[in-house]
Amino acid sequence: MGGETGLPAIRRSEPRAGISDVVGFNKYFGWYRGNPEEFAPWVDGQHADRPDLRMGISEYGAGANIAHHEEPARKPATTGQWHPEEWQSIYHEAHWQAMAGRPWLWCKLVWCMFDFASGGRNEGATPGRNDKGLVTADRTTRKDAFYWYQANWSARPVLHIASRRFVDRTHPVTAVKIYSNAETVELRVNGVSLGSKTSPNRVFVWPGVTLQTGRNAIAASATLNGHELTDSCEWDCRPPS
Repeated sequence: MGGETGLPAIRRSEPRAGISDVVGFNKYFGWYRGNPEEFAPWVDGQHADRPDLRMGISEYGAGANIAHHEEPARKPATTGQWHPEEWQSIYHEAHWQAMAGRPWLWCKLVWCMFDFASGGRNEGATPGRNDKGLVTADRTTRKDAFYWYQANWSARPVLHIASRRFVDRTHPVTAVKIYSNAETVELRVNGVSLGSKTSPNRVFVWPGVTLQTGRNAIAASATLNGHELTDSCEWDCRPPS
């Protein structure tokens, strides 16, 4: 995979793409190499070079351990032991928004639905595990990125506070992110409304939210097709002395 040094180099890295009539690329901009924002110019470059080629994305994804959290999320070492859930969300947000606006991609296949056994791996603090799943290997916990796709793909009403498992916090000022397919979402922190927001892309963000020391009640509400939606979680903020 080519690619961190500019679009021409990225284009030249795929010389075999023109051999067949249909091609699917396995690409991981923002995981194995590069950054998520490189995906859109790369795919546009491939399409411009070969506009008649039936092109799809047959793999894309990023790892996440549901016990790993950070703010702001930064791209981790993929073979390292730290795989924050927040980075997986950022990765999938960028990739799906790019692909949703490019209908000439004949396939868009997330890698993958569930974490699974992979004997040669020792990363993400779970030896023998590929943690790129949207759901944990035991099929019990849906990661934040799962709800991102549900908000985009499902007609079922969705309202999900992201980073809900990031319970123990040290920064008193944070952003609150919510995924929903409702038009408007309201956020309340410790019973106080921080207002309602609309979103063009089903990501609703309240930046600069101040948490009190100790327990904080985070609650969201929305209405979709006559259904009242609610979601809530608790965060415990203990700034270092």
